[in-house]
Amino acid sequence: MIRLIAMDLDGTLLDDTKRIPAVNRQAIDEARKKGVQIVLCSGRSGKSMDRYVKELDLDHPGEYWIASNGACIYEGDRKDPWNVCYLPDGAVSALVYLGREYGEYVNPHLYVGDQFLVERYLPCTQRYERLSGSQCTCVPSLDPYIHTPMYKMLYNNLGELDQLIWVQKQIENRLPQDVQMFRSSDYLLEFVHKDAGKWNAVLKLASFLSIQKNEILCIGDHENDKEMVQNAYLGATPSNGISMLREAADYVSELDNNQGAIADIFHFAKNQGIF
Repeated sequence: MIRLIAMDLDGTLLDDTKRIPAVNRQAIDEARKKGVQIVLCSGRSGKSMDRYVKELDLDHPGEYWIASNGACIYEGDRKDPWNVCYLPDGAVSALVYLGREYGEYVNPHLYVGDQFLVERYLPCTQRYERLSGSQCTCVPSLDPYIHTPMYKMLYNNLGELDQLIWVQKQIENRLPQDVQMFRSSDYLLEFVHKDAGKWNAVLKLASFLSIQKNEILCIGDHENDKEMVQNAYLGATPSNGISMLREAADYVSELDNNQGAIADIFHFAKNQGIF
């Protein structure tokens, strides 16, 4: 039986207006009443996730949520992560310089705590602020911050998706040691420690809660969700999931994130007799 459900936010639980559809909220409430551990699992920073944690009444001891693509695990309303995984020493510096090399195509973003920093405030930065609900700080240079411990960093795409995919291919053999890279949307290329990542964080939390792999359902829509969708006992994606996720998933909902795909996936799990 499913005892833990980890779900992505943007493009999965949230609709395109960044709200939780009522049908999804109802399905989550019913699952929690049955004792299922609901775990929000996002690439967003902890601060950017806070409103959804509160909206779903997960801001209490014994409730957990995963931020920064698995680099942080929070409990309840604690402001500091229960578990952290920082980028390796020297990785931020190398990635900033590499990002500048491809500055025609991407704009590096750094995270110092829950604050994100850029040295170029561009239209793509405004887009990211709007979508993430975060406020950017524009600084003359990122160099003074490159040795600050960070959970993750990202490149924000200045143009179209194919451009970001091209940059990703160009740098895949130039990544600093112990760093993993993935797209979290058509606009964002993200970097975390190889021991972070959503699936690793889900497994770590499940072990702490004495939950087995065959009791885990994971739901997501993009490349940063692939490992958890592919490796969970039941992995699922809404109809808007990218092709990589649709191929990896055990179940692809006929509904998209605007139509309440989460509720539909819960219904599927119930029909399978595992939830």
